[in-house]
Amino acid sequence: REATRDDWIAKSMCPTSRGKIDLSGDPTVTGFGFDKQNHRRLSAEQAGLRTQDMSKLELAWVLAFPKATTMRSQPAIVGKTLFLPVPDSAKLFAIDIDGPPCVRWVYENPVPLRTSAGYGELPGSKRKVLVFGDLGANVHMVDATTGKQIWVQAVGIHPLSLTTGTPVLHEDRVYVPVSQYEISLGGNDDHECCKSHGAVKALDARTGKTIWTAHTMEEAKPVR
Repeated sequence: REATRDDWIAKSMCPTSRGKIDLSGDPTVTGFGFDKQNHRRLSAEQAGLRTQDMSKLELAWVLAFPKATTMRSQPAIVGKTLFLPVPDSAKLFAIDIDGPPCVRWVYENPVPLRTSAGYGELPGSKRKVLVFGDLGANVHMVDATTGKQIWVQAVGIHPLSLTTGTPVLHEDRVYVPVSQYEISLGGNDDHECCKSHGAVKALDARTGKTIWTAHTMEEAKPVR
């Protein structure tokens, strides 16, 4: 009922003394599975931590997002920059964590974001980018250095489609899992369930245009 105030963002922007965003190093986390092989683990070198360090950890800092009740997205991490989608606020934050956290840039969307952030490099260039999906089954590509939108592509195959799985940038394509929320409506007596299903789409990384769609099951048919 009370509008969320975003004036905290302006106060949290990085000062010039923190320099410019640096994405020259190898990324630590590039997607939900940490890497293209979906290993879901980090080496001691990647994490900067070893087993014997765990008992000595202390809280370094906390960054809170006003009225955010859902933190479902995993960030991509490159050097000292953390790219975090915050679903409730429909924003993706680039956060400098080299010291007290400060905000490099913010990408805003009309509808809530839903997936984690995928990180990679556009083919044929050195441009670092992020890919992620929203509640409206749209995939976004954003310049990781500036936060500027490169393209947005609708990937839904049904009015009740959405994006839940994190898109993956590989070579000249973005691979997008497409899910559905029709199961949430299946209990309604006036809803003829269920006609939607999942899919995977391959998009052109430069333009966002669909190259192919792979359906995970056949279209539903009436049984009685």
